[in-house]
Amino acid sequence: MAQQLPQIHSVHSSQRRPAHGSARPAAPSLLSRVPWGFLAVIAVLVAYGLVVCWSAVQGDADYNFTRQLQGVAVGLVAMVALWAFDYRRLSNLTTALLVINVVLILLPHIPGLGTDAGMGAKSWIKIGMQVQPGEFAKVTVVLFAASLLARYQGTLDDWREYCKVLGMLLVPFAAIMTQPDLGTGLVYLAISAVVLVMGGAKGRYLLITLIAGIAAIAAVFAVDELLKYQQSDGTWEYRLLKNYQRSRLL
Repeated sequence: MAQQLPQIHSVHSSQRRPAHGSARPAAPSLLSRVPWGFLAVIAVLVAYGLVVCWSAVQGDADYNFTRQLQGVAVGLVAMVALWAFDYRRLSNLTTALLVINVVLILLPHIPGLGTDAGMGAKSWIKIGMQVQPGEFAKVTVVLFAASLLARYQGTLDDWREYCKVLGMLLVPFAAIMTQPDLGTGLVYLAISAVVLVMGGAKGRYLLITLIAGIAAIAAVFAVDELLKYQQSDGTWEYRLLKNYQRSRLL
């Protein structure tokens, strides 16, 4: 027993003392933590967008290209500010994000605030300038969907839970269709589909959902064929879907 004590002591001592010549690993530098590839993609997309805008407004004396550059500057400031924020804090704000989504989408329905901007759908608001809240809601829909799926930690294999998640993801779509804005609604559905796949939903559930969605669209087309009526100029008008909406779905 007396011979074993020094051995135990020596082991503990060797664990406390670093080996001769060894050094602690250096903390990663700020530059090494910057996702340069991601920034390169952002820079290319922004530059391409600026070139397209610049080429499209050549000869338009009423258009100020400087406004686009100012928008890029504001976007850069917002990007840096958001970069410093830990997005994982949003994972517990599912209900709040859903409320924000619905409020943004339904703002154009407020009398005196909403306007259709001559485009058929009442999806704009006038607050000194015309703004489309549904565009801002695209960001909050991403955050809401991610927050909703985060609680399942990459595995959504319970059918009842899947139906509950699917129902909540359809709320922003149902809200935007009250305007109605089918184009933005389809973007919401695409966002939800990607998050469901990345969130670990079973392939069988996704396939059933896809089939049900196609069946629902087919049913709307069938009912619309029964409800259509002929106008005085001989053209046919549909009651459920406008012609451009039918073209988008087809």
